[in-house]
Amino acid sequence: MEISTYTEKLNKVDGNVYVIEEEISLIDGVYDAPLAHDNVNTSTLAVYTGPKLTGDRIQSYVLSTPSLMPWKKVIRLYADVPTVYISYETEGDTVEAEDVNLLQQDIIRTQEGVNAEEDRAEAEESFLKGEIAKETARATAAEKTLTDNLTAEVTRAKGAEKTLTDNLVAEVTRAKAAEKTNSDSVSAEVSRAKAKEAELQGNITAEVSRATAAENDIRSTISTNKPNWDDKYTRNEVDNKFSALETAIDWKEAVATFADLATTYPQPDDGWTVNVKDTDYTYRWSGTAWIAISANAIPKATQSVDGLLSKEDKTAYDDTNAKKHTHSNKSTLDKLTEALLANWSDAYNKRHEHGNKTVIDKITQTLLDNWNAAYTHIGNKSNPHGVTKAQVGLGSVPNVATNDQTPTFTQASALGNLSSGEKLTISLGKIMKAIADFIAHKEDAVLHITTAERTNWNDANSKKHAHSNKSVIDGITQVLVDKWNSALTALPAHTHTKSQITDMPTKVSQFTNDAGYITQADVDASQSHTHSNKTVLDKITQSLLDTWNGKAGTSVATQAANGLMSAADKKKLDGVAAGANNYVHPSAHPASMITQDATHRFTSDTEKNGWNKFLFSAAITVPASGWSAEVPYTQTVSVSGLTSAMDVMLTLNITGSPTTDQVKVWKAALGMIEDRKSVV
Repeated sequence: MEISTYTEKLNKVDGNVYVIEEEISLIDGVYDAPLAHDNVNTSTLAVYTGPKLTGDRIQSYVLSTPSLMPWKKVIRLYADVPTVYISYETEGDTVEAEDVNLLQQDIIRTQEGVNAEEDRAEAEESFLKGEIAKETARATAAEKTLTDNLTAEVTRAKGAEKTLTDNLVAEVTRAKAAEKTNSDSVSAEVSRAKAKEAELQGNITAEVSRATAAENDIRSTISTNKPNWDDKYTRNEVDNKFSALETAIDWKEAVATFADLATTYPQPDDGWTVNVKDTDYTYRWSGTAWIAISANAIPKATQSVDGLLSKEDKTAYDDTNAKKHTHSNKSTLDKLTEALLANWSDAYNKRHEHGNKTVIDKITQTLLDNWNAAYTHIGNKSNPHGVTKAQVGLGSVPNVATNDQTPTFTQASALGNLSSGEKLTISLGKIMKAIADFIAHKEDAVLHITTAERTNWNDANSKKHAHSNKSVIDGITQVLVDKWNSALTALPAHTHTKSQITDMPTKVSQFTNDAGYITQADVDASQSHTHSNKTVLDKITQSLLDTWNGKAGTSVATQAANGLMSAADKKKLDGVAAGANNYVHPSAHPASMITQDATHRFTSDTEKNGWNKFLFSAAITVPASGWSAEVPYTQTVSVSGLTSAMDVMLTLNITGSPTTDQVKVWKAALGMIEDRKSVV
């Protein structure tokens, strides 16, 4: 049964406003559902593709209000993204009958589901009882069969036991006779073996002393180095740490050499990761130094240092692997040791005939196995005495693989660098604190700036400058600026006379020459001359020149070119009819001089005002509802543009196919006058 979910209601508090953000998922680009909370301030509603008003804003949505729940809003939204965020403000939720009805429906649905499950469980219980009864009967029959089979097997076993007892008595008699023979042969061998055993015992005692001393040395070494070993990371642990910290890696652009790291990234942040092209090593800033973290930065392996396998070693390894094989007598060969081979070689070199060959011939494989076991025990370095880890000071070390260890630690209270020699639990606590702070920092949208903000700040930074009169500028306030603007606005327009200007130049040489002006050096003195009519020329002014230039020429004027008259005057003259006179038409005529005819009549102001009343036209739809409850039935309809001074003429337009009686009723209701069965 699907579980119903409800949004926690928000209490209404005077003066309190809730800011809500809903994360919703679209199906095929559409979302259609009520908003989670009531009484939404629609002017504050906004839809974005990212949280906290980030990403692109979505405008393609429609809000509607359910008729029975006007405090709710239903949003239908269209977008080509899977998830959007709707934010809005609300004063709180409204709990009405519909909310209680929905809750009651879910309670009833839940009770119906419980009742159905109870019926199903009872039916299943009845079925299981029947199955158990069947199984009980089957098991009883099977138990009877097993009992019968067991009785038959007991009888058979007793007969077999009697036969084995008889055979054993015969074998005991034969073995005693053989034992007597072997005992005689062993007596001589015992004497020889005792002598050899004494020799071996001496060797064993010496070896025990040596092994004990070696074990003590090992214990001392372990005890001395154990604190350091406990505090070291294995290779797998280091790889695991790198895997755990990959989420904190912040990749930056690659550089050419390792030296370029310091110049390209002079102030790196913890976690910045950069690839160096010349070695193809990847380095990560640890907070104090650039640390190589890529696999190709691992050195080649040696017999004393872990590392990467060289191609030569890989070739040798593959060759060895290709030549591997299995011996049919592997169990025997596995018992061969270097010591045995050395002993056999020595024995072969010292081969000779024994005078006691009859005794030596009595040496059996059992004796050799016992002697070899004793000899092997002497050189056995694989803990033959069962020394426990607690006996060598390693009792607190867990006996699990490195990747299966589950260290316990507490997150550090403050950020700090990892220190050499500190405990693993402290280091993991620092790492946990760094990752937690990094995640919080990464999710903080306030601390991060947009590209546009960064561009604006960089632009402001590039334009920053210092004023030599900073102390004066700092004293300028908005009040002073407002006063200066007021003074500038109130300043009347004015002019200055030449005598009021104190630095007016007194000669041309004090001016800076502009283009188009010449100096004395630019004048050709050879062209200097004197006019005999200088007094006349001095009277020529620019006004006289303009007048002379405006005179018509002596050529015949055309409508396109000036001549004895201007082209405009020529065009005007050509448009005057022959015999025309200078007649001015009066601006007004008395009504008596106007002749009226069938298509031209005078109208009075009274007639005009009456006709203007019919210039207004409006179509009105009278709704079926809204009529008064009592006779006469009336309804008020607002008509935009209609005034009390206008006479009203109604035209009735009834939709559908009304009967004559229905038309009469409508006309009567609307107060229309019916004359000769027609509507006026």
